[in-house]
Amino acid sequence: AIGAKPGKILEISENTFTPQPVSMARGKMMMEARSDAVPVQGGENTYTVSVQAVWEILQ
Repeated sequence: AIGAKPGKILEISENTFTPQPVSMARGKMMMEARSDAVPVQGGENTYTVSVQAVWEILQ
């Protein structure tokens, strides 16, 4: 619409947020856990990424 075209990329930056896993409860639960049990909890992971790019403008 303005007759300009993107040129070379001048900068690319990203911002990420990765939530930390929830640790197993301590105390009684740990004492009752079997020694051969694998400490893995089922569930889903969610990742959020934001990417910003800056181009030069060619006319």
